[in-house]
Amino acid sequence: MGLDIEEAGPLVQSRMTGAFAGIRSKLPELREENYVLLNGEGLRGRSHRLLLEFLRQHPKQRGILVAAATDTSALGALLAVREAKREKDVAIVGQDCIPEALDEMSIPGSPLIGSVSHEAGSYGPQLIQLGLAILNGQTVPPYNFVKYKLVAAKTLARRARKK
Repeated sequence: MGLDIEEAGPLVQSRMTGAFAGIRSKLPELREENYVLLNGEGLRGRSHRLLLEFLRQHPKQRGILVAAATDTSALGALLAVREAKREKDVAIVGQDCIPEALDEMSIPGSPLIGSVSHEAGSYGPQLIQLGLAILNGQTVPPYNFVKYKLVAAKTLARRARKK
């Protein structure tokens, strides 16, 4: 399941496109009808309601992966999973690595298992390099992407043990 933000436009919607493409690359046998995209609007309450309704309509479904466009949506999904008592059936991944999501991920057995960090601290230097390249007359690609990293519950557990 993807919890998207339709209003945010194609750049943010590409988060769900990428998540689904990643799943397809690892599980090519999944049929298209297994992919569900809902507009969580990036909101905790709306994401909670949408996922809770889905879980109630599919009480026997197991192995559900929720890819949320934001950690706020992921935390709403987490509330729905707990309310439905489906913690063992669902894994959730968000985006943005907000502190509340990282805290939740550090709890053993939490359905919230990961979040994508968009490494906003690297934007400035990359933009300066891109601007200088343009000013120097160099050809630059039409799209320039920033580096990101996946922060997973296991990563947090390893960091905690090292402290």
